[in-house]
Amino acid sequence: EKRSGLLLELVALLAGADSRYGVASDFLQHASSLYEDSRDQLRCALYEAEFIKRSGDPKAARVLVEKIIADPKLNHLPAMSAVTGLKGEVK
Repeated sequence: EKRSGLLLELVALLAGADSRYGVASDFLQHASSLYEDSRDQLRCALYEAEFIKRSGDPKAARVLVEKIIADPKLNHLPAMSAVTGLKGEVK
């Protein structure tokens, strides 16, 4: 019954460390939906893009990165510099 974005993020990171990138992405999307703070949502999106990239699908990772960049509620956050760096890695 408890809904913890942090717990879901932890499970996602553990899944990603075990190369279960699809599972990790699912948990990150769920965690992000629970967060109200845009910094938390951006963190989840960054993790998800990285896991998609690691899964061998740079095109899908780039699509997600472009979506993050286009989101006006995220583009003012300091962590957007990490998004810009990731964009250069997913060509």
